[in-house]
Amino acid sequence: MLILTISACDSLSFLATSGQATTRVYGGVDKLTGNPCAVKVVAKKTLAKAKIAEVRRECRVMRELQALPHSNLVQMKDAFEDRRNIYIIMELCVGRLAC
Repeated sequence: MLILTISACDSLSFLATSGQATTRVYGGVDKLTGNPCAVKVVAKKTLAKAKIAEVRRECRVMRELQALPHSNLVQMKDAFEDRRNIYIIMELCVGRLAC
């Protein structure tokens, strides 16, 4: 598995925010491969404990889906958290809608 961290991404630039401003998405470039990536940052302080658990569960499901590559699934590269945020590193999808 490719391990990425925020410090492993170059040229982070703000791309979007959710309606409630709990999630921000940044675009970046993986320093090791040069491939573009998306960094989804979920602020824990804006979420209830149950929602934080839901985001962690989503990360586990996405990690399991990595074994089943499909053109209709956004690939998660890595996920980690600190005391303030949950970070989800994914492939960058330009010009496609994410539902």
